[in-house]
Amino acid sequence: MKFLPPIKTPPPEPLDMQSASALAAIIEAVIQAEQIRAGNKKVDASCIDNPPAPDNKSSK
Repeated sequence: MKFLPPIKTPPPEPLDMQSASALAAIIEAVIQAEQIRAGNKKVDASCIDNPPAPDNKSSK
């Protein structure tokens, strides 16, 4: 499951403090959710871009 689409280009204008703070909160929430899901304290940025392949065995 992808949480956020990959960012290909920078935003057209610099973020103001409120927007930057909101974006940082969203990224932190994604990282915390991935830590809970994976059970790892250290998570790299790939959790935002590349979801793991679905496990067909668990759905049976």
